[in-house]
Amino acid sequence: MVNFKTMKKIILPVFLFLSACTGVNNHTHEHDHSLDDESENTEIIHITGKQMKIIDLELVKPKLMTLKHTVKANGSLELPPDKRARLGAQYGGRVTAISVIPGDTVQKGESIITLEHPEYLKLQKDYMKAVSDLEYQEKNYQRKMALQSDSFSSQSAVDKSKVERDMALANLKVLESQLLMLDMNPKRVAKGEFSRQIDLKAPFDGYITKVETSIGTYVQPEQQLVEMVDIHHLHLDLNVFEKDIALIKVGQEVLFTVPNIPGETMHAKIYSIGKALEVAPQSVIIHAELRENYPNMLPGMYVQGRVVVHDEASNTLPEDALLYDNGLYYAYVLERSDTSTMDDHLAFRRVEVLTGYRDLGNVEVNIDRPDLIDAWFAGKGSFYLEAERKKHQGNMHDH
Repeated sequence: MVNFKTMKKIILPVFLFLSACTGVNNHTHEHDHSLDDESENTEIIHITGKQMKIIDLELVKPKLMTLKHTVKANGSLELPPDKRARLGAQYGGRVTAISVIPGDTVQKGESIITLEHPEYLKLQKDYMKAVSDLEYQEKNYQRKMALQSDSFSSQSAVDKSKVERDMALANLKVLESQLLMLDMNPKRVAKGEFSRQIDLKAPFDGYITKVETSIGTYVQPEQQLVEMVDIHHLHLDLNVFEKDIALIKVGQEVLFTVPNIPGETMHAKIYSIGKALEVAPQSVIIHAELRENYPNMLPGMYVQGRVVVHDEASNTLPEDALLYDNGLYYAYVLERSDTSTMDDHLAFRRVEVLTGYRDLGNVEVNIDRPDLIDAWFAGKGSFYLEAERKKHQGNMHDH
């Protein structure tokens, strides 16, 4: 690729060469009135086949292509709330083991951090005692019921026994829930199989993104220790400008790129459209699921997206063939249709071109002259012709 400073050094000799050749042609045909008339028309540029090779000018024809008409929608990669977890201890404790580091893959139920605290033993002891209390209260209630049937016990004694049995059951359920929160097995505890340690386990398959503790550290209840995500459920959150939201529908395709994967276009599909209007800028958030699991993509990454609103077959020219001037687009068309027998003189006429959608270097063009549909246009290198036209136009103004 030639940079701007180098370009100036290259263009100048080429223009001098073009001018020199033009001068020779004028002397040679000084009595040819048709050429004199054309030289006064700044919309026509004459070059030779040799000059065309020097400036590396390419010729192209309008091509019928199916362009993807798109709406700009930029945003970021995000995760559903249930696929991002921050893990902490329910009751606190001292860290005795850490099984992961950031970047590790973990499976659901896998131990991540091990904690130790005397309170865990006390909780298990209390649960075992609650199991025994319930057994006693249940037997006592059944005995009172039997005595009542033989008229040896009053109804009030039966009712009191039932309340004590129900309270024992409730106490057992509370302690059982606390054990389950610590991922301890109540049945094993009831058999006297105690443990002074608990394990924090992965709630789903995913990746560790953050570890915020170390071995020997005492952590407080609910203190965050580990963060993990399931990146297999990444989706796009994209902002669509208010003026374009009427074009957006569920099911439309989204083409997007991310900075760390240059040159690769990926695909997603819209599954939800937001119902609230964002401010600064005025936009609506749309959500799109990825068509496949792409590698090296993480939550929070910026993405540039385009929503495909419809496809349409159109006549196109490459972007290199179009020149922008005073709010309009122009192209240079060759004033002949046969390029197989080019002579020394090639004439290019500057014509206005109406443009439409753009897609991957191609531009929809609406050429109002039917004879131009099959004409040859200057493609890459056409800016040399435009520069030569402006130079001739300047020379005419000087005279």
